[in-house]
Amino acid sequence: MQKVNLKEKLAGFTEQWSPRVVAELNGQHVRIVKVQGEFVWHQHEHEDELFLVIHGRLRIRLRDREVVLDEGELFVVPRGVEHQPVAEEEAHVLLFEPAATLNTGNVREERTVDRPARVYANRPVCRRIHVSYQPTQADFKAVMCGPCESLGAAVCP
Repeated sequence: MQKVNLKEKLAGFTEQWSPRVVAELNGQHVRIVKVQGEFVWHQHEHEDELFLVIHGRLRIRLRDREVVLDEGELFVVPRGVEHQPVAEEEAHVLLFEPAATLNTGNVREERTVDRPARVYANRPVCRRIHVSYQPTQADFKAVMCGPCESLGAAVCP
């Protein structure tokens, strides 16, 4: 178990609308993302999605209203609700959602991220627990989970 410094993790990339996984728990991902401009209107049929603004301001457009989030504020978009995140200036956001959640929900476009990059604290966790990812042996050469490493495995099974 390692603590995660979100400022350090956010400083490690510049791409916008490209979420990074900083932790996993109980089949959920804790993701960070840098955003600016308008994202695509979309919905998540089976997943709720939590937005927590770390830096800046995020507007979440809903079909019947708009929610404005400042630093330290969060909002949960219920499953099935169409929404569009928008940031006039760059904002840094923490997302909490089921691991299988696609960032663009029911829409596929150039910003769709099928497998978000993982930026764990010092030692990453084995990817085999990611429900939507079927890895190959080669994928685990540099990504060992604790149980496999403690058993002295060369690669995770």
